[in-house]
Amino acid sequence: MVYLYSNNVVIGGTLFPHKRIHKVTWESPDQTTQNQIDHITIHKKWRRSLLDIRAFRGADTASDHQLLIGSVWLKITGLKIREIADRPKFNTDKRKNKMVHKNLEKEIEKITQRTRNASESTEKKWHNIQTALLEASEEIFGRRRINRKEWISKDTWGRITKHKEIKGKLLKADNETEKTNFRRQYCEANKSVKKAARKDKGTWVENLAQAAQNAADLKNSICTELQDNWQRKAPPTLSPK
Repeated sequence: MVYLYSNNVVIGGTLFPHKRIHKVTWESPDQTTQNQIDHITIHKKWRRSLLDIRAFRGADTASDHQLLIGSVWLKITGLKIREIADRPKFNTDKRKNKMVHKNLEKEIEKITQRTRNASESTEKKWHNIQTALLEASEEIFGRRRINRKEWISKDTWGRITKHKEIKGKLLKADNETEKTNFRRQYCEANKSVKKAARKDKGTWVENLAQAAQNAADLKNSICTELQDNWQRKAPPTLSPK
């Protein structure tokens, strides 16, 4: 409290009226004690920018703490927006296809012809050419997709889905018997998810290590072959008399 008063900081969770279930941020492992121990603080200068703070019980975090989220609205002035956005990355690998290459040549010819006949300034022509090329590339090549290799298997995703379903049933349970049953299922599902995730992560790391080892072995074999070829072709050294 001394820190709050000395630094003009307020506790956001005490400013907004909510139900008790949306205020509680911690529950004891035996589910007998509930408390509001997690807070979001903000300087008094920005007090009016804080719109709301509440706990979200539905977040499947496998923790005795509830997810606490705050909504903030800020008005930022003097922000200079770039006139030209970042250039998109196109799937240029399609250029290897002859049909795609011909279509691109036709589009470029059309753009050149259309711009050549237009009676506009040089800057306006360049802007039109740039816009037309981007639109043609978007249509012909399409955006480049980043394919990330996910290390979580389908079986683990299924366990995660089941984990979330049990959490939803736990929140909707009416009597203490159902809550106790769902808590037990939730703990078992949580252990199952963690075990499967650790196994998937270990497999993924082993595959990366094996790929790195294969690349290193290939590099060593190439270097050894080049060295042998150089030694066979190297001129004989003359010993000094």
